Amino acid sequence: MENLKNRIELFYDYEEANIYIEFMIDKKTNDIFLEFQNSQFNPDKPRAPKGWTRSLVCQIVDFMIKEKMTKKSNKIGLVAGDISNNEFPHNMKKLKEMYKNMGFKEKGEDYFEMKISKFQEWCKKKYSDLYFN
Repeated sequence: MENLKNRIELFYDYEEANIYIEFMIDKKTNDIFLEFQNSQFNPDKPRAPKGWTRSLVCQIVDFMIKEKMTKKSNKIGLVAGDISNNEFPHNMKKLKEMYKNMGFKEKGEDYFEMKISKFQEWCKKKYSDLYFN
């Protein structure tokens, strides 16, 4: 059994676009872990338009900062291709390259992280500052 006392979990299900995102915030450090993101959560429905999932991740992280759930000085981490049930095939090489191009640094076997401030810089550059301060 996992210890849920030390973390906050957030789930975002944008059913119309077939996007599903899960975050975890460590209560001690306020670092964010992007547990899961998928732009074709239901394989029977069309894939979400390119870039929508990452744009939503940017907007949700911005919301977490505004709500004081985390700070720009904290980290955001993820495990490339970390899909526990392997229902969703993916190209690991391409996925890792995408995260590196976003500014994530590989810190361990398939584990990537970066400062939230750097992540927001990437978001602003990629999606304009329509949603970001």
